[in-house]
Amino acid sequence: MKRPWFYAETIGPPGEILELDPEEARHAGKAARLRPGDQAVISDGQGQTATMEIQESARGRIVGRIEKTTLWPRTRPALHLASALPKGDRLATLLSMATQIGLHSFTPLQCERSVVPAPEAIPDRWPRIVREAAKQSHQAWLPELRASQPLAAYAEHMKGAAQRIQLDPSGVPWPTHGPEAAGATPEAIALLVGPEGGFTEAETEALQRQGVVTRALHTGILRIETAAVVGLSALTLNRVPLETETGSPD
Repeated sequence: MKRPWFYAETIGPPGEILELDPEEARHAGKAARLRPGDQAVISDGQGQTATMEIQESARGRIVGRIEKTTLWPRTRPALHLASALPKGDRLATLLSMATQIGLHSFTPLQCERSVVPAPEAIPDRWPRIVREAAKQSHQAWLPELRASQPLAAYAEHMKGAAQRIQLDPSGVPWPTHGPEAAGATPEAIALLVGPEGGFTEAETEALQRQGVVTRALHTGILRIETAAVVGLSALTLNRVPLETETGSPD
């Protein structure tokens, strides 16, 4: 049986007592219904997890003893997503699904056809969304939420990525077989997703001059969150799995 996951900013060594913060404790006590003697997994979102035996579960407090800690390496390639923002609550869907896939970083993009302006600072809600998604999907690493950038600035910044892919219906169809699909696993991939009106012709030409390749997932226009999640999913097909001597996180 899979043990429930919870988040803690810091995890001590085996034998140390850890108390969950009030928000996590409420979830542990009500949704997970943890009782003394039960076990849970605690994650700090930075690759470290710990198994914890519950010692106290009463009056809104969850206290346990750390039994074992594990440091999980990051998967390869590192998946970086830069995207125009969708309307309404669809961004929550994008962030949640991308986190479950194992996203490394997310950067809001400001494009010529952007409808939703990218915020100057990361809203408080975004870290909560990715934290809940990581716990649900048992991801030991939280994605880094980065400050917004103009499209051209981001493409320049990510020149160090082994691959930079722009999603657009005008591009070459996404390869499902052949040399490009079966090639060596790169260290990092930056995926750029424009607004639902698409990148402008000038933006596409500028990206291509920088060496960004253009790929099409579909002949039609996909919603931003759909394009992002489908694109990230395709990139995981040749991904090196996360492994340690003890297997995978549970």
